[in-house]
Amino acid sequence: MEPILNSKPFELFATHVKKEHGLVKIFGQMDIPTGQVVEKYLRAVHEQLEGGSAPQLTSLEVGQVIVASRDNAWFRAKVVSVDSTTSRVVVYMLDQGQTVPLPLASIRTGVHSQLSQVQPLAMPFLLGEVVPPGGDWSKPAIEFVTDAVVDSLCRAVVTHRARGHTFIRLYARDQRESLSQDMVQCGMAVSGLPNIESIPPAHNYVQPQQPIFPPSRAPPSPNYPPPLSVRVPPMPPPHLAPPPQFLSAPPVPRTTLFRPMHLETGKWYSVYLSSTEGGPADFCVQLESLSKRLEEVMEAVNSTPLRPLPTPAIQAGVPCLARYTLDNTIYRAVVLKRDSVAKVYYLDYGNSELLPLESIYAIPPGQLATQMLSVRCSVYQWPDLAQGDRQRAKDRLDTLTDRVLQCRVVSAEGGSFASARTVVQLYEDGQDIGQEIRLWLARQNQ
Repeated sequence: MEPILNSKPFELFATHVKKEHGLVKIFGQMDIPTGQVVEKYLRAVHEQLEGGSAPQLTSLEVGQVIVASRDNAWFRAKVVSVDSTTSRVVVYMLDQGQTVPLPLASIRTGVHSQLSQVQPLAMPFLLGEVVPPGGDWSKPAIEFVTDAVVDSLCRAVVTHRARGHTFIRLYARDQRESLSQDMVQCGMAVSGLPNIESIPPAHNYVQPQQPIFPPSRAPPSPNYPPPLSVRVPPMPPPHLAPPPQFLSAPPVPRTTLFRPMHLETGKWYSVYLSSTEGGPADFCVQLESLSKRLEEVMEAVNSTPLRPLPTPAIQAGVPCLARYTLDNTIYRAVVLKRDSVAKVYYLDYGNSELLPLESIYAIPPGQLATQMLSVRCSVYQWPDLAQGDRQRAKDRLDTLTDRVLQCRVVSAEGGSFASARTVVQLYEDGQDIGQEIRLWLARQNQ
């Protein structure tokens, strides 16, 4: 299993819990605003759906998107199977993650066109850091998790990834202790990691070192499938003289830290989205192949004795360690500007925030030796959008932060760590994400 020490907390609206392959599987919505829009629309047409007619059983097809009634509410669903002897239909609830049998009377096929264009909102996660004490999860344990999180907004942190699965640490509602810790304290679980070899790969898992896409689905590339290649272009080192009161050893040249990573044009990389602050026009990625190096960097900075930087030393361009407010973890950073507070840029992730000056610390010279591990990117041929569309595009991109994507480099624009851009095409399961978001925005504006 690949540990993830750099994950930022994210909100997750939990919708369903079940046990699967000896693990606790949790479904939830990350795109919460879209989930609210879908729910509001279905409530608005509730009476129309109730008064409608059920389809003929023979007209239903496996995989067909429908609307299904359950517990006096209507939900988007997909047909899994049809039983002609009982006139029951097994459906998968697209936005909840449940598979349930329903009577034909609970099915409607007149799905609004805009509703059918929304991607399924229920995303699967596995509860991390705990295993069942008796080899399998008990019914009370699953009920405990269900009661704690389902139909509530939780805080989640990715802890591990393995074979296409994402393991999370989950905080129920506004609890300070994680759900896993609560389960251990109640005797329903023990701390530990599952045997990942006993778990089948996720349905969309791509085996490492295999071609990313079948050749028929891949965008044109004269050297597909290429090897991973990271090259750092030579740059003349600018002068850096950190104040001696907070660095006792000779400084490492700042270019080592601020030098943008250069990705080869035309090559493919497996990446994670590490920052989506600017949406598809300005986001950052981390290379999956450098996850181990990133883990080492994070372990080093979080085991370093912290020494606050004197206020006069906190100036634009000064490298530092900074405490991120959302998870209280220390990260490598650089000061962008300072007045009564400091704006810092997290070098290995690409996001920025305002911090009180007391959250800025000296960075030891040895921790300047590793170049920044995030790559600033923009989607190929991304258009200039109005403010509302920019926010919607960003929200759409945010839904992809929990998974491995495939990235093809189109071109690279030189510059400093803040201005350099790598123009890329992003893909998931062979689908061009930039094109998908453009089409989705066009449909929203119709």
